[in-house]
Amino acid sequence: MRLIFDKQLDPSKFFIFLHVPKCGGTYGKKIIDTVLKDHKECAMPDKEYHQPLNSIYGYETNNSMSTIGVQFSGNKRGKQYQTTNLQILCGLRDPYSWYDSWFYFKKSHNQRNSDQFRRPPLSPLQSNSDDYAQAIRNSLDDEYVKKISHSVLQGGFCPSVWMREFDIGFYSAWFFYMAADHYAMFQNSQKIKREGFISNIDTIFPNLRFTQFYDISKIDEVMKTALGKFLDKDVVFDLKEKERTTKYEQNYLK
Repeated sequence: MRLIFDKQLDPSKFFIFLHVPKCGGTYGKKIIDTVLKDHKECAMPDKEYHQPLNSIYGYETNNSMSTIGVQFSGNKRGKQYQTTNLQILCGLRDPYSWYDSWFYFKKSHNQRNSDQFRRPPLSPLQSNSDDYAQAIRNSLDDEYVKKISHSVLQGGFCPSVWMREFDIGFYSAWFFYMAADHYAMFQNSQKIKREGFISNIDTIFPNLRFTQFYDISKIDEVMKTALGKFLDKDVVFDLKEKERTTKYEQNYLK
């Protein structure tokens, strides 16, 4: 998650780029770095690599910022500013290509890590056998989900807890972990299953009015608009390549 705020001129401005895994986040951060490289007045701290929005909801007492309220504490005296210009961006992709991307990501773990003894944690979409069909079955199998009940992925995410509690798939579980209010989710778990989700959406996403969910195929257009609004000017960037573009095998999704 990338936080951006103007620490000198307008502390009420607050821009959050939420990085759901396998949803164009690395490329999005590259856009932010390119556009804001000459704006030294803007602070751009990174939380943990795939930290959820919930981490700055104010439950952690040592945090200096909270988006529920919505308020920003900018100094040691705890002076607070009403954040009227909050923007939250969250890119998503269609589930088929997301699962495909995650499978290849897991499959190539050893090539990306020089330490061959560093085994990746188990996940619902496990690919040790390089069997795509079996990996999909694992993500839908109750016994396998129980098997990984102690497995923790990036940002402290424990997928089995979310999958079993809310009767949802791996991708949906990671989306809720990244974008929703965790306390509200588990307090209302029986209400939000299946059709109850829509009627409780404002409780689950307290910052929904500030949040834009977008298809990652539109990321260039969305980022130009959002960063232009933050800087109060038109922005231009020309990135030749997206990060970690996956070359899927022909007809593999099918």
